[in-house]
Amino acid sequence: MAAIDGTGTVRIWKTVNWQPAAVLQQLPPFAGTSDAEGRLAWSPDGKCLAAACGWTALKIWENDTWREVFDYSDKLNYGVTLVGWSSSGELRFDTFNDGKAWNPMGGRLRVVGAPARGQLYPSPDERWVALSKSEEIQVWDPWTRWRWPSLPRVLRGHSDIVLNVVWSPDSRRLVSGSQDGTAKIWDVASGQELLTFGGAERLSYRALAFSPDGHRLAMGRGNTVRILDARPRSAEAHP
Repeated sequence: MAAIDGTGTVRIWKTVNWQPAAVLQQLPPFAGTSDAEGRLAWSPDGKCLAAACGWTALKIWENDTWREVFDYSDKLNYGVTLVGWSSSGELRFDTFNDGKAWNPMGGRLRVVGAPARGQLYPSPDERWVALSKSEEIQVWDPWTRWRWPSLPRVLRGHSDIVLNVVWSPDSRRLVSGSQDGTAKIWDVASGQELLTFGGAERLSYRALAFSPDGHRLAMGRGNTVRILDARPRSAEAHP
């Protein structure tokens, strides 16, 4: 498991015994806005870990050896933000001027379009895109002119701004963290809210991540990270 703090330091734990495994090179510190907060993303095969922080730098390390295999920085133009890994194994990230993709097979870096500015969250199978908009999340089909079959699937339930959205590896569920102090798990096909965490304190879940097999969900807020069993229950599969 990996976590990044406000200083830009990335720490790794072994999930078999939860003992510290590594402390990786520090990135620029958190600069004060949600887009500049530290973000992490494991590759679909679990072989690489990407981290971005401070709007100016992004790094990728190789699992187990923790050798740095990619480094991108832009200290003049703020805008370096992590978007996520595609199903083909490319890492997508934004810069001030454009969106880029880096392929670990050969190390090719290419421009893929305009920057998403951290608001778009593509599903791992690239079939859907989630858009966080104020207190709600819209899910739409980027391959057709119309969102969803007719209208966008809108996920409502938060009472304040949605700060982060992550997809499960099978692209069937979404987890959203909001400034209202809650995190919610959604079934994408039905739009149903499956579970809600938090709410008693208005301390936001700003860091959310699934394990590559989708069995665990890490949720971080303040200086605490919770690890949850994320395997769907029979009640969720058949509401």
